[in-house]
This record gives sequence, C-alpha cells and structure tokens, in this order.
Amino acid sequence: MIWLKRIIGWTLRIFAGLLATLVTLTILVIVIGGLSASGSQFLANQIAALISKDNQQITIVAPSPLLSQTLTVERITVADNGGTYATIEGLALDWTPLDLLSRRFTAEKLSARSIRIDRAPEPSATPEVKSDEPFSLPIGIDIAAIDLPSIKAGAALARRDVEIAAKGAAQIIGSNITSQLTATLLGEPSADLAADVLYAPDDDRLRLKLDYAEPKGGVAGSLLQLTDQAALDLSIDGDGAISNWAGKITAALDGRQTISVDATHRLAAEDKRDITLVGGGNFASLMPPQLRDLFAGETAIDLAARVIPGGAIEISKGDLSTAAARISASGQYDPNGINDLALVAEANATPVRLQWQQDKAIYGVAVRRANLTLSGNAQTAALKAAVDLATLSAPQGTLSDIGLTAESSAFDIADRQGPVDLQLAVQSAEFFDAQLANYIRAPLKIVAPLTIEEDAVTTENLTLESAGIGGGS
Repeated sequence: MIWLKRIIGWTLRIFAGLLATLVTLTILVIVIGGLSASGSQFLANQIAALISKDNQQITIVAPSPLLSQTLTVERITVADNGGTYATIEGLALDWTPLDLLSRRFTAEKLSARSIRIDRAPEPSATPEVKSDEPFSLPIGIDIAAIDLPSIKAGAALARRDVEIAAKGAAQIIGSNITSQLTATLLGEPSADLAADVLYAPDDDRLRLKLDYAEPKGGVAGSLLQLTDQAALDLSIDGDGAISNWAGKITAALDGRQTISVDATHRLAAEDKRDITLVGGGNFASLMPPQLRDLFAGETAIDLAARVIPGGAIEISKGDLSTAAARISASGQYDPNGINDLALVAEANATPVRLQWQQDKAIYGVAVRRANLTLSGNAQTAALKAAVDLATLSAPQGTLSDIGLTAESSAFDIADRQGPVDLQLAVQSAEFFDAQLANYIRAPLKIVAPLTIEEDAVTTENLTLESAGIGGGS
C-alpha cells in the first residue's frame, strides 16, 4: 500500500506542477508558439526548469503543440543525483486549453502508455516548507477519465518487479477533492484496489471508501513478510459529515478478520477537531518481523485526542496494550504554547525486542521501559526522558543493562534546539574486536552536556569513565 501511494503521489505531483505552470505561461505560449511543435519544446524546457528542484530534475521530451486539444508528450523523466528513477511514456491529454483563462483545467481524458518507477527518490538537501494553510491548488482540476494501463514499480519499491493497470477520475476545486480509482495487479487479476474519496469541507462532507484484496504471496504480503504469505483483505469505510464523521478499518488474513478499529472525527468550537480510535485485534500478524514481538498477542487501542489549529494536540486518553507491552500518553503538546505531556512505554514481563537493518548490518534492542515528560512554555520547556534497555546489539558487540537519560530545563521544542544533559550508563559489555574490548570495558559511564542547534549538535566537555579508559575530553 505504501509504494502504491508513492506511485500515485509522485505521478500526480508531476502532473500538478505541469498544470499549475501552464496557467502562468498561457500568454507566453500564445506569443512564442503554443500552436507549433518547436515553440512547444522551448516552453516545455522552461516548464521543466521551473518545476525542477535541487535534487529533482524534470525532462520533457517531444511535446505536441501545447494549445492543441489533444496534447501529447513522448516522454517525461524524473532524475536525482543517483540518475533517472521515474519515466512516463506516451502521455496524452484530451483537454480544453481556453479553460485555463478561467483558472480551470478541464480534460476529458488523461492517459499514459506506461509509467516506470524504479526506486524512491533520494532525499532533498533542502527541507520542504511546511504550511498550516489548507490544501488548495492555484487552479481547479477536472479530469473525467484517467487511464494508466501500465504502471511498473521496481523491486526496490515492492521487493519484486510489479505492473499495475489503473483507471479513475479526479476533481480538485478549491479545497474540495473528489476521486475514484480502480487498480489491478497485472498477472494477478484477483489482486485489486478500489477507492472512492470525497473531501468537501465547504459542504461538510467526507467519504473514504477503500477496498484492497490480494491472494497468497501478494505484493503487500511480501513487503510485510506475512506468515505463510497469507491472502490479505483491507477495508476502510466511512461516509458522512466531517463535523460528525465515523469510519471503520478492518483487515483479514486468509478470510479471517484480524483487526477492527472504529474511528471518529468531530468538529468542536474554534475549529478544534476531536478524534478517537477504538478497537484492536491481532496486529502482530500484519506487522513486519521487526515489530511482531512488540505487538504479540491481542492488541487494544483506545485513543481520544483533540487537534488544535497551530499544531497543538490534547490527549485525554492514549492507551495501547499488547501481550508484550503497555504504552500510554496523556496531556498536551503545543509547539507555540504551554505543554504538559507524559508518555510511558513499559514491557509487561520480559523486555521487548526490536530489530532493524542498516547497510546489511543487523541492530537490535531489548527494551524494559521508556518514558518522556514535557512541561512548560514551548520556548523554554522542561524535558525529561529516560530509557532502560536490557541489551543493545550491533555487529561490533553487545551492551547490557543500559540506562540512558536526557534532561533540559530550557528546550525550545518549536525550533528543536537548546541545551540537553545526556547520561549513559552500561553495566556489561561484550565486544568481538579484542582491541576494542581491551580499551572499553564495563561498567562504563558517559556524561555529555549537549547543545542542540538547527543543523548541529555540539558538546564542550564529554566525560567517559570505564574500567579500560577514564577521564574527559
């Protein structure tokens, strides 16, 4: 599901960038040659330059006259420093160019002969600018039919090469979004997706309907590494007023319901939003192997939170429990105001084991307890965090009985910077490298007064004490 959202999201962003830029260039198109192929290639180059970023270069090849009612583009490529990672071949658009003068993009049909996405893009060095403004495009978009008979995703995205055929329609007018989509995995006709979305805040309406099904050994099952490669069914169903909306999320493996969660959304005074999630099930069966220990047994979720304009969140109830652990959260987080937040995660009996892989190396932790408190004004908040680990393993060795604390009396949570006093204590250590084992022996202790800034972490007096090394630097 994640890679499918990426495919659709990247494709729509490319189309949206092209469409929004066409509005501002309409007059220039007419003057230079929007009705000629040579003028269109020049303009396509300008459009590509405008929508390209520091690590995302767009190339548009062989467009037909841009103001013709049937616009075609032979090829669009998207590349980063690692090379080309996405290609659109044979883009065709049956549209009404003059509608752009009224800030509206209208098309009877949008199609592409093929779309190929080999991998995820490399991260950009320039962070995206976040905005609290509601989603809105500079023009209205109304596409009666979308036909994409071949969307290919590489193994880097889906663990194997897959090909999807998708059809649908989309309308984005102001803040309102309407979309219908059907998709089928070619070669596995029983693997399909149907989605129907309506988001109309001006009319107080929200519809979310999604049904996804795949047979044994399907793409999502392979990504999640489901036990016995089980057949998967996923459903999201909710339709009603945004001000008082309710929906249900369910999942089944091999036809047996595995999870069921009820969700609600209600509008409160001053544009505040109350959200609840209540339900549970056997979440471990849907989790990748690294998280199955945490979600062992039956999982229960009971969440009630209020989302406040400006980024604040009030948690009146936040409980997640499994056979392995309990997680609870309560209080308020406000990046611009007063905070009073508490978070506790604790293993029920034996420590909870978590593993992850990085550059083919396996790392793991066994967690006994973790807690966090945050209080006071956002610019000078008091922060306290503590983690109790039974073990921390890496290719170089294993540390045992680890205590980590971080405290600050004046941390700016809005800009994520300020002083933090860090302490790490390790009671037992076993290294596979004999030289490393000789110099660093447990018990050991590290004390580091840190200064965290927007783009750097510094310390002026780090102290390391161990049976092999003692002193400061």
